Amino acid sequence: MLVKQESLQNYFHDCLYNSLHKHNVQATDYTIIYLANLLINFTRTENFIDANEGRSPLKPLAIHYSEALNSTTDHERNIALRRLGDIALFICGLFSESLKTKAVDVDYYAAMGGTAYGHLSESQNINESGPVFKEVFYELSNKFIDFADVLSELNDSQEQSNKNLLRTYDIWIKTGSKKARKLLIDSGIQPIAPTTGLLEH
Repeated sequence: MLVKQESLQNYFHDCLYNSLHKHNVQATDYTIIYLANLLINFTRTENFIDANEGRSPLKPLAIHYSEALNSTTDHERNIALRRLGDIALFICGLFSESLKTKAVDVDYYAAMGGTAYGHLSESQNINESGPVFKEVFYELSNKFIDFADVLSELNDSQEQSNKNLLRTYDIWIKTGSKKARKLLIDSGIQPIAPTTGLLEH
């Protein structure tokens, strides 16, 4: 069944609004629209993967960051930073489980994505986006983990099982995720931070 983009936009907007309310995360209307558009954009595989000459279909975040640093214009730099932030948020939100067997985990993606959005919010030359987007990028940077939690709600098709509790605890320890903490508490586990290592939020 084909779904018009306008219908898809409304669908994702409603899902995001409900998830934001459930997780008690405040967001501007512009940020909700940005997140909905991000989801729509990445429903098309060709917008998500990178042409990488037969290698992995998704470039490492460090490559995107390097491209941003080596950009010859502010416009190219902003495009590279925005893609870095968008991919990091998308993976953190919808595919965090896939990271547990990787060399880098969710905390790395959160740090890279949050930093990219932060640089965009501070850019003095972001004419293609305008002042509204500076505000959106600022919010995405400062609430990166909260928004990753919100996106992950869209991917939860079943209740948390016991085999995932250690993974949930690991995510909470590394990122301070409110959702991970709530899942632990709902499962009868009272999260206790170690003396070192827990990110402060």
